[in-house]
Amino acid sequence: MEIILSPSNGGQGELARSYSRAIKSSRELYIASAFLTSWGSEQRLCSHCQKLLFLVGTDFGLTRKQACEDVLKWLPKKFKSDFLAVPSTSDGSFHPKVIAWQTLDGRHHCIIGSSNLTEAAFKSNFEANIELEISRDEYHRIVQWIEGIARECQVINTDWLAQYKERSLTCSKNASAKKEGRVIQLPIPSGGKYDEAIAHRRKRERTFKEIHGKLLSAMRKCASGTISDPEFWERFKELWWYHPSRIQGSGLQFSAKSAKWKQACKSMLHILDRAKTDSEISLDRIVQVEIDSLAEAGNPVRGAWFSEILCHYLPDRYPLLNQPVERWLKLKRWKAQRGSSEGSAYIELARKLREANRQNEGGPRNLAELDAVIWTGVTT
Repeated sequence: MEIILSPSNGGQGELARSYSRAIKSSRELYIASAFLTSWGSEQRLCSHCQKLLFLVGTDFGLTRKQACEDVLKWLPKKFKSDFLAVPSTSDGSFHPKVIAWQTLDGRHHCIIGSSNLTEAAFKSNFEANIELEISRDEYHRIVQWIEGIARECQVINTDWLAQYKERSLTCSKNASAKKEGRVIQLPIPSGGKYDEAIAHRRKRERTFKEIHGKLLSAMRKCASGTISDPEFWERFKELWWYHPSRIQGSGLQFSAKSAKWKQACKSMLHILDRAKTDSEISLDRIVQVEIDSLAEAGNPVRGAWFSEILCHYLPDRYPLLNQPVERWLKLKRWKAQRGSSEGSAYIELARKLREANRQNEGGPRNLAELDAVIWTGVTT
């Protein structure tokens, strides 16, 4: 254990050096700070980092937009969707100051203490922190706690920042400041035609049960090499081509000829199998990695096909990729962050649509139904 006191005989850079060590040596990195006013890290994130979550509080508008923009520039493209704002609430404040990481050699560490992510905390304030190695169980306790909070967060991107109200630094220290709640509001329309759209989509979801097991069996055979890519495609067409559960249009048939179905089936099965045990945030990371792997391989079914199958099997968690949804989020001024990887952009979309359902209790019960409402509202 190392006690980090500022100021000290070691100068003002001890805490910054500890953060730098964490950033450059992490296979996994979790940061939670009550607010963020400065991010001047010149240390690039370890290229072998596989997991990252960065949570900041929004109470009283203390977090600075410029600092958030600096983090977005610093983040690798695969982690753009993992920079999250904890919404203000009336019954409590988000007030932690902790960074936890797993090193490349499998050890676990954390820094915890008094320092928020501010320039003063690293350079001039009187601060007390400790850096220590922790057990695997202690580390996973921190991770599960942060991931639990992350499920209720909003994605920070350029559009979010445009609507976020930061507190003026010229305000009197005694001036009252109110909590603004959730920065982005996503009201969902309701009424007759939307109820009909939901009912129609529920019917599609019910009919998918007819081919649920058969499709899963075909994917397992293709993934194992028992059947070839062309054989899987023929089996898939037989099951799905004219089936009433099908949601999206006919574009898939033009891209399927060059599809690497064995790879796509392996990716899908990895996700579906892990969905039985993994947390939502953990599964999001797996989905991001699998989509990015498909993109790197140039596999053409990583978009429409992949998202439709995910949405059928995991409708509470993952949405369809389509233009009406993108248009709707653009109208709400919360479009995708530029520079994201394909996998990260998809997870950003999933988190935004989950947020929409959280804000509208009594409306669509999952993302498949929300898609139907958005499609109806945007195209009619």
